[in-house]
Amino acid sequence: MRSLLTVGGVVIGVAAIVFLVSLGFGLERLVTSQVANFSAFTLIDIPAANPVSGKINADAVARIEKIPHIKVVERIVDLAGRVRIESQNSTTETVVVGVRPTYFDLASIPLSSGKLFEAGAKNQAVVNEALVKLLGYDQDVTAILNQPLLVDIILPKSMRASDTIEGPLVKEKIAITVVGITAESQNPSMYVAQSLTDELGIINSSSMKAQVDDKNFVPDIRKQIENSGFATEYVGDTVDQITQVFTIFRLVLGGFGMIALVVAAIGTFNTLTISLIERIREVSLLKMMGMKRGDVFKLFIGESITIGSLGGILGAASGLGIGAAANKIVTTIATKANSDAVQIFYTPIDLMFYMVSGSIVVGFVTGLYPSYKAIKTNPLEALRYE
Repeated sequence: MRSLLTVGGVVIGVAAIVFLVSLGFGLERLVTSQVANFSAFTLIDIPAANPVSGKINADAVARIEKIPHIKVVERIVDLAGRVRIESQNSTTETVVVGVRPTYFDLASIPLSSGKLFEAGAKNQAVVNEALVKLLGYDQDVTAILNQPLLVDIILPKSMRASDTIEGPLVKEKIAITVVGITAESQNPSMYVAQSLTDELGIINSSSMKAQVDDKNFVPDIRKQIENSGFATEYVGDTVDQITQVFTIFRLVLGGFGMIALVVAAIGTFNTLTISLIERIREVSLLKMMGMKRGDVFKLFIGESITIGSLGGILGAASGLGIGAAANKIVTTIATKANSDAVQIFYTPIDLMFYMVSGSIVVGFVTGLYPSYKAIKTNPLEALRYE
């Protein structure tokens, strides 16, 4: 019974560590998934930071495309604009983004309704749900499909070809038809073909996205791009910062769980020490009958390792099971609230292996002193005492 209770203490300690550290891993995984998906780790964002050498135009794109391992480079033109629907008598401000149709896959922007515009379609656009709702289509966003819009676009001098007109130029009443809708709901945006922005005289872009064929080449490619006079931004930098924060968070959580494991280790030590005192006569008789010192050591150290092994395996399984049950509860609550299901507990296989191995090591270490005392027991002194 005493040994079973000791195993129970180890189970509680290991389960507490697995449960708490799994919470840290789960939250990190959840936050990281919101920041970037896997394809984002092959993308490098290039903003137009340097007005002299960092202008993003056709020449800049050609230079970037020559860098080895670059798959594709997409220019992005961000312009301020105003959208009107005369039939609805509604007007709103928006961002007009000039891109190629391939940009949507590169930026992981899926369509919720409709279709993409064609590369040369100057009178077609894809809008997001935020813009649609501002234009008055709150009940049915798909009602805006195939609706004609009148768009006024501001063309900054810094983005236009050289001309004699100072300051921004406004192109008014550009007729555009909505052919697709994206699910973005943060800022109102309208995506138009770059053929339209090119026709309006825009030669400099706001930014670029470069995709590499392997994320392992990203550090070297970033250096080459920066040496060309451009700044770079990479989602991996943000993920690294998140990982650093959650590493500290996991250590703190693991520290709380370690308290229970230390208490369990003390219990194991106490159990083995009392076991030695109670079995001193058995050990003495076995020694007098010819048992070697090494066999006596194996007898006691085997008991301590057994306690550590059972406690580690059962504790890791218990921590995993509690985390899975908690995920199930959270998922059920989220589903009832019409929210996306989330997994706030995530247990890597490596964590399970390390916890079981660590528990075995703790059992071995706590059994060293009782085993050593058993080896040093003098049979004659022990029997005389008894």
